[in-house]
Amino acid sequence: MAENVSRIYLYIKKQPYGNAKMKEISDLIHMGAIVFLKREYRILAFFIVIVVFLLGFFVNWFTAIAYLCGGICSMFAGYFSLNAAPRANVRTAYAAKELGEPHVLMMVFYGSSVMRPI
Repeated sequence: MAENVSRIYLYIKKQPYGNAKMKEISDLIHMGAIVFLKREYRILAFFIVIVVFLLGFFVNWFTAIAYLCGGICSMFAGYFSLNAAPRANVRTAYAAKELGEPHVLMMVFYGSSVMRPI
């Protein structure tokens, strides 16, 4: 499954992104998304640590570890999706402007399937 995700992501990156202004806007959106994610994850990590200790002491440590693993996986999923989305969005905009409907649909499909490869 991870191989499918990397193939989809590489396909997205290979597509034309348009002119320099489009790439600049995409890079700024991507940078803003990563800054937001880092701030959010700082708060989320604090919450996860508290809940892990509460679960460990009041329920059991296996549940606490499962909760921790789920939180970490969720954080990775958020990072990967915010890493791919701005790249797919600018390429979708370029495809809508220059390449036509079939290319737009492919970019939309691949851009949204980074988190749901089947």
